[in-house]
Amino acid sequence: LERLSAELLAANRAKSEFLANISHELRTPLNAIVGFADLLRDGVYGELNPRQAGPVQRIEVSATHLRQLVDQILDLAKITAGRLEVHVEPIDLRPFVLDTASEVEPLINEKGLSLSIAVGATLPRVRTDPSHLRQILVNLLGNAVKYTEQGGIAIRARLVKPGEKLPSRDGAGMTPPAAAPGRTESAWIALQVVDTGPGIAADDRERIFEEFEQVNAGPRG
Repeated sequence: LERLSAELLAANRAKSEFLANISHELRTPLNAIVGFADLLRDGVYGELNPRQAGPVQRIEVSATHLRQLVDQILDLAKITAGRLEVHVEPIDLRPFVLDTASEVEPLINEKGLSLSIAVGATLPRVRTDPSHLRQILVNLLGNAVKYTEQGGIAIRARLVKPGEKLPSRDGAGMTPPAAAPGRTESAWIALQVVDTGPGIAADDRERIFEEFEQVNAGPRG
C-alpha cells in the first residue's frame, strides 16, 4: 500500500508538471498567432479589404480564446500543486466588462444574436483579480453564445445590499454569500450573464459546479 501510494503521488506530480510544461510550450506559438493577426488588422503588411478584415478578426479572437484555455490548464496545474497566485487590485467595472465583451462580440454577431450591456458608470470600484474575473466572464459568455440559437445575451451589473435577493430568470432569486467570519456585512456587486437559451434544469444546477461535470455529457469511459 505504501508503494502504491508513493507511485500515485509520483504520477500525480508528473501529471501536474506535464500540464505546466505543455501550457508554457503552447503559449509561445499562440502569442505569435495573436501578434501577427493584430499586425495584419493594423495594416502593417498592407491595408486589408473589407472581405479580409472579418476573417483576420476571427483568427485573432479564436487564438486569444485558445490562449485563455491554455491559461486555464496552467491555472489547474498550479491549483493542483497549491501554487495559484491571486493578484487583487481595484478595477472600474464598466470599461472592464466592455473590453471583455469585445473578445466574444464577433462570435455573437456571427450567430445573429443581440448583445446588451447594462453596467452603470457610477458603480463603486471592485477589488478582485482582473485576470480571473475576465476568465470567468469569458467562460460564461462563451457558454451563452454556444447554447443560444436566437434572441440575445445581456450582461448586467448592480449593487446588492446585505440581505437583498438578486432576481433570477426562474423567479427563485439568489442570495449573495454571507460575510466571512470576523468581517462586517457589506454590499456586493452582482455581475450577471443572461441569455435566451434553454437554461439549466433545476435538478442539474447543483452538480454542474462539481469538477468536470456537464449537463448531457454523454457516456463516460
